[in-house]
Amino acid sequence: MSNIRHIPLSQGKFAQVDECHYDYLMQWTWHAAKAHKTYYARRSQGRAKNALAMHHVVLGLKLGRPLADGELPDHRNGDGLCNTEENLRVADHAQNMRNRRTSNESGYRGFSLIAGEYKASIRVNGVGKPLGSYETAEEAARAYDAAARYHHGEFASTNFDGDEAMSYEQVRAKNKQDNLARRRAACARLSGYTGVVLDKRSGRFIATLSHKGKAHHVGSYATELEAAIARDDYLIKLMGPLASPLNFPERGRNE
Repeated sequence: MSNIRHIPLSQGKFAQVDECHYDYLMQWTWHAAKAHKTYYARRSQGRAKNALAMHHVVLGLKLGRPLADGELPDHRNGDGLCNTEENLRVADHAQNMRNRRTSNESGYRGFSLIAGEYKASIRVNGVGKPLGSYETAEEAARAYDAAARYHHGEFASTNFDGDEAMSYEQVRAKNKQDNLARRRAACARLSGYTGVVLDKRSGRFIATLSHKGKAHHVGSYATELEAAIARDDYLIKLMGPLASPLNFPERGRNE
């Protein structure tokens, strides 16, 4: 690993470069410019709008050629002032955007706080992918990290460097669980009777019960009352006079 030198910039900042490039870069006066919440080292080329970035120069020196159309410099660690050869690599636009530093008020990236839940998500090829809902910001951030490592590989910009506390398989399982819970909530609501729900898709009332750890589907009925009575009758057949809980306890006593 080569020695690191520091090139002074404006605003009291410095750019890090390899010693082998230091003398060449010191031919010019460089200044600090902020873009997308990150500082970069630039020098003017006549007009300010034609400013040349130091990372373009260094990466060209590393490659031994100018960057081709569609090639962009990317800072591995996200620090725009760290212009060492080791920290610079060639990326396309999508890969460069993945490594851009963005965060919410929590200091983490990859989730939103909605209705008291931390909902993690990631964009893959321009398409948003949900990653599940979590109780804490840290859990949601780790879910994002697992998905970023899976989809973006070396260009993944993570919240916790080198920390793989959560796997992508765990994230997919959590998201599947959340989707199932949402579908159940969308399809049914609890009625005023035990063991009866309304199937919103069919408009019919579904009677169910659990006995000795086994779920029983009693049937589908036109009215809530019919479903409640059918559910009680089924439970009485299973348990006799000891049947409980019943929607109409007096019916159980009369059996």
